Amino acid sequence: MSRCQTVVWILGDQLDHDHPALQQALAEDGPEALYVLLIESRQRLHKRPYQRKKLVLLLSAMRHFADELCQKGIQVEYTKLDNAENQHSLTGELLRKIRQLDCKNVIVTEPGEYRVLEMMHAWPQQLDISLEIESQAPRSLADYQVFSEEVVFSRIREAKSAFGEALVILGHHYQ
Repeated sequence: MSRCQTVVWILGDQLDHDHPALQQALAEDGPEALYVLLIESRQRLHKRPYQRKKLVLLLSAMRHFADELCQKGIQVEYTKLDNAENQHSLTGELLRKIRQLDCKNVIVTEPGEYRVLEMMHAWPQQLDISLEIESQAPRSLADYQVFSEEVVFSRIREAKSAFGEALVILGHHYQ
């Protein structure tokens, strides 16, 4: 295990080789000084009433993504659900991993869920780490929160007409 300078935490709904936090860390530190962290957490999986097939798809995608990163020479720390040391909470598992890696610099990309973002904002003081939250969109969350429902649906219609039938916009039943 080489010396860790940065942990890039990629959330299960952000599996992208062009992930903003990953690209920033690769540019600044190089693959030899960073670890990508992927965590399977019971706390997150049971937070919403997900269908079992969706959970299987999510976990499979996370595991395949981790394998792809490893094949590119990127060091990956992956915590599976059945890992006996898994803390099964995002905060608990992050704390365990940063202690294990002896690394206090964490970069994440802004999550889509506000509660997770609030939790992340508490980490620097709670876990004694340096945390950088990269924006995942050219606009901030606050920019989107002021849009009326009419504007949101208008933008969705525009995207659908631009991309045609190939575009599928997935959402959750509770949204």
